[in-house]
Amino acid sequence: EAWGSDRVQRLPEPSLGAEDFSLYLDHAPGTMFRLGVGYPDQPNYPLHHPQFHVNEAAIVTGVVTMAYAAYKYWQD
Repeated sequence: EAWGSDRVQRLPEPSLGAEDFSLYLDHAPGTMFRLGVGYPDQPNYPLHHPQFHVNEAAIVTGVVTMAYAAYKYWQD
């Protein structure tokens, strides 16, 4: 809702990768999302690659997404 469906990609299969975040969810409600931090016009590399670079414009996307999620949580 905050960004519109054209800016959101749903993964075909749920995946937490190597995260153990689900263990926290056994004790408290929560959610997890992936934030794309790549550049649309150049090659992007995985997290631990020496040429990995973060597109800092993604910080705004992450902050707005989390703020909107908190807003919606408190509205309900």
